[in-house]
Amino acid sequence: MQLTTAQLEALRSLATAEGESMSSLVRQAVDRLLEGRALPPELVRERALAAVGAYASGDASGAADHDRHLADAYRE
Repeated sequence: MQLTTAQLEALRSLATAEGESMSSLVRQAVDRLLEGRALPPELVRERALAAVGAYASGDASGAADHDRHLADAYRE
């Protein structure tokens, strides 16, 4: 396995900033990747559907203006 120079430099900086070893950060990242992939598609779908409508923004224009709201969120 090899990382690009940019990935290696960023990982080294992150490890230093967080007081972790680079190996530890890589293991954590792999664990998160595998955990996300380990969920069966049915469970992912069930969780996504359970979140629909579960939160109120207090803004009734969410459905009609979703593109604008999304663009605003990415700007923040």
